[in-house]
Amino acid sequence: MHTYKLTLEHKGCNSRHITTLLLHEILGYDANTAFDMTESLPVTVASHLSEKQAETLAEIMEEYGMSITLTDEEDHDNFLPARTNRSVFTAEGRLRRDIRLSMFTLCADNRIA
Repeated sequence: MHTYKLTLEHKGCNSRHITTLLLHEILGYDANTAFDMTESLPVTVASHLSEKQAETLAEIMEEYGMSITLTDEEDHDNFLPARTNRSVFTAEGRLRRDIRLSMFTLCADNRIA
């Protein structure tokens, strides 16, 4: 199985606080680790990702305006399929079901030690 890693290159117009919260909420980093990562850009924030997990994280981070790089574990660039204009959020402001299901599979194994 091919696995991927995701590097956060730039936080876009997001504050350090928002970026830290996103890393904490989505990937489960503690607040201090997430803050340190935000201060150390570019930084790999997730590894050992399935294709679906990588696509989901990329969608979320790009929707927040962040710049990411997705590579396989051997550092070969991999390009995601073209994004649709479909938001990761529903009209009610909740994450789409397919996004929630994919995020449910993220675990400590995907965090960078």
